[in-house]
Amino acid sequence: GTSGATFYITGVQLEAGSSGSSFAHENYSDTLQKCQRYAYKYGGFISDQYGPSACWYSDANQIIFGPFQHPVPMRASPSLTTFGTTQVKSNGGATTGWTPSISAPNPQAAFVNMQKSAHGITVPASTQVAVNFGTTSDFFLFHAEL
Repeated sequence: GTSGATFYITGVQLEAGSSGSSFAHENYSDTLQKCQRYAYKYGGFISDQYGPSACWYSDANQIIFGPFQHPVPMRASPSLTTFGTTQVKSNGGATTGWTPSISAPNPQAAFVNMQKSAHGITVPASTQVAVNFGTTSDFFLFHAEL
């Protein structure tokens, strides 16, 4: 009855037919796993969050990180969307300007290529290199939507 009012609703169960069944209560973890088959966020939960440090250096000005193990098997091979600024940290120093892309995606895992020309990082065995999400606005979104 009020102009511009908002109506909130939750706990609705829609059924086909003329009679309804008992309300199906589902626990949170089951619902979350069903959602993660289609999309999930990696990073962005806290500031200065690190991703995988298993990496391989490539002479094509890229560092390949992975595998990113999906929390549940996804419905299909996912795509990758990047939000914010992704950093690469090497021996404590962070560099920005990297362009992330997904490689070898499948429903269980994927690798992420971080490309940057003239980055100056070499990866001998003694170097620790990791993906870093500096703020809560920086994250990867893996998605396998319909």
